[in-house]
Amino acid sequence: MIYVNQLGSVVWCILAVTQGIAGFDKAEWIRNASTHEPENSHSYLDWPRIHFSGTFWFDSPTGNNLCENYDIKTFDDRFRDDPSILGWNPEGSGCFQLLDCKVTSVCYTNGDCSTHRRTDRLIGTPVFSNVDRPEAKIADIDTAYIAVPTIFGLSLHVPGAFSGKFVEAPMSNSYHKTSKREHSGHLGADFYSLLVDVDWHGEDESHSHLVKEMKQLSLQNEVQNVLSVKFNLDNFEAFSKSGKFGTGRIVGSIGVAGPAEPLHGLRHRQMHPPSSNKRFGIANFRLFTTRGKILIDLGNSLPYNEQGFPDPDVTQTLQLAYPLHQPTQFLNCDTEVVILDEINYSSNLWYEDTAGIITVPSTTTLTFNQIKEVSERPLFIRQLNNISRECEMIVLSERLDGLAVGFMGDRVFRQDPGDSWKVDAFLVKFGHPFEGIPLEIETAKSVKKKHMYSRCGKGLHVPFNQPPTAVHFTDVANSNQNGIAVFEFVGYNPDNPREIIDGQIYLYEISVHGQDTLTSSLPIVIFLYNSFEVSPGGPTWHRDIYPIFKMYSNMFPSMNNIINMASYEDVCRKIWMLKMTMALSMDDPEFMPVTRDLSRRKQRAILQWLDDPKLGDIPKPSLEDLKRDLQTALELELSTIPHI
Repeated sequence: MIYVNQLGSVVWCILAVTQGIAGFDKAEWIRNASTHEPENSHSYLDWPRIHFSGTFWFDSPTGNNLCENYDIKTFDDRFRDDPSILGWNPEGSGCFQLLDCKVTSVCYTNGDCSTHRRTDRLIGTPVFSNVDRPEAKIADIDTAYIAVPTIFGLSLHVPGAFSGKFVEAPMSNSYHKTSKREHSGHLGADFYSLLVDVDWHGEDESHSHLVKEMKQLSLQNEVQNVLSVKFNLDNFEAFSKSGKFGTGRIVGSIGVAGPAEPLHGLRHRQMHPPSSNKRFGIANFRLFTTRGKILIDLGNSLPYNEQGFPDPDVTQTLQLAYPLHQPTQFLNCDTEVVILDEINYSSNLWYEDTAGIITVPSTTTLTFNQIKEVSERPLFIRQLNNISRECEMIVLSERLDGLAVGFMGDRVFRQDPGDSWKVDAFLVKFGHPFEGIPLEIETAKSVKKKHMYSRCGKGLHVPFNQPPTAVHFTDVANSNQNGIAVFEFVGYNPDNPREIIDGQIYLYEISVHGQDTLTSSLPIVIFLYNSFEVSPGGPTWHRDIYPIFKMYSNMFPSMNNIINMASYEDVCRKIWMLKMTMALSMDDPEFMPVTRDLSRRKQRAILQWLDDPKLGDIPKPSLEDLKRDLQTALELELSTIPHI
């Protein structure tokens, strides 16, 4: 295990070299999963599964939070001591690690769950991250869009059970989970992905009946030794003077990944909060017709108080229900309903023990008629007044038509001009694939309303998706018999619209043709880089490499403890270090740069230069450079004149 201070972590993060995920083909998994029916496919929202909870540590780098910091011509070394410039954690390394995590409960194939170690020896077992390898990394896609930080290079290890590598995944479903918290502590979010290259831990597995069940089920699948994992993060402490600085709570679930599972989500049913209620988040759920049960994941859906417990002042009594008659208009407290069960979440350990997953009904099973009606009517959760027991509001509800859209593979992309890629979307209606429906891609509503832009200083406000012609895509695609619609994308040179920051951000949403958007909470996000051409005769330090390395040196001062990226001499002395880390795949925890915001064209140019580190000529300053230098000199001169 690796428990080190932050400086030691930075050294370990930079110097150690590991292998990325070997033998797992994401494109092949998506193709195969797209041909399977999701109804009987396993996931973490199923039986068997385990739940775990504990603490996570994220050493967030904040030097790249301001657009202006990317400009090497105006950045001053004096800025390093100014928190308004480099943020609340300028020495951040981007490392992510689990601390003090353990298995809190297990749920067996027969539906029984237990929190007692005497029932299963797996309960209480530690859950570690990145054993014998450097810490995982979290990186935002861009300084102007921080809604999809992605985890790279994470592995999970449960001694006596299994270990596996987490397929890199973006954050999803962020909402205001806790109240009265400063900084970012009020936010909650989740990460879905697969654990691949799973290794079952020899004879020790015989001590846990749950592990035996998971292994046997996994070995029955066409692609074996793949698990499904989802964890929720909240209560992050970003106040540097706190003893818990950089830590937060993690609660999660792990089950077996079935053949129809997407990379980063569930292909089932969803309930959403009304747009006016920011204290609730999206809830996935599944109807198991043969069991007469519903599993609902409320782990990242309910409001919590400052102590991290479900907030009864906000939620009060909650009921799961469906309309007595097929609805034709929106659901409200006047809707005649069939009550399925009340949601018992009041215990202080409920969340940690269950990861927010509940079984409905809790003590009985659905009747034949209830199964039939739930299969074709929307589910919703009503909030009742604790005293009067009257309905006060609908806090979560499924769409009246039962439609849900998601992604079989990635929805967050880092692309170079000339790249082509696919977005594989799925469409389900009450949890079943919906065939023959035209889906279309459109610019995200937030972009259309001009709410999303890059803001660099006083004069440069560049809206997202500009120029629109830099991204070409299939406008409309029909869902096939498995509910899958495939969209083709091609990227072109955006021609440096943001001047000092590479590339441009593009956001898109998917809707049923002619209807409202279905993926507003999970947009397609594209970071499209600018074209990059090296100097004739090959890259040189002064013209091609220094502008890139200087920027990273400015924004990530922790790097300078290891290597001065702005120094030709120091870089040349440590070429071996850069060759090792910059040639790795992006999903490797030791890939450089940690921020993963370097285009592949620039990466290739750097690797080419490292093989032949030519110094080259210093470029002549442009007229604009001379004007800027003169302006800076005048400002410095005036600032030194004493006031009379």
